[in-house]
Amino acid sequence: MWSEIASVVNRSFEQAAAHLANLGPVRNIIDDLLKESRSIEGFLARLEEYERTGQDVTIRTDIRILINEIRHIMAQRKATR
Repeated sequence: MWSEIASVVNRSFEQAAAHLANLGPVRNIIDDLLKESRSIEGFLARLEEYERTGQDVTIRTDIRILINEIRHIMAQRKATR
């Protein structure tokens, strides 16, 4: 299960990277949250919490872009199953 979560998140990051202003910090956040997540829903919940409470507005915006990309990829996966 963890590898499926990591696969979706990493693919989403790669797809969204061209639109992100803070690649390094966002990657670090992703890596930290992946270590603690047991499901994609749990990962998204923690990412959304970070987006709501983060101090840096550009990182919060980058997180929102990533959240939207994860949801898009998850919707594509459900449509093909």
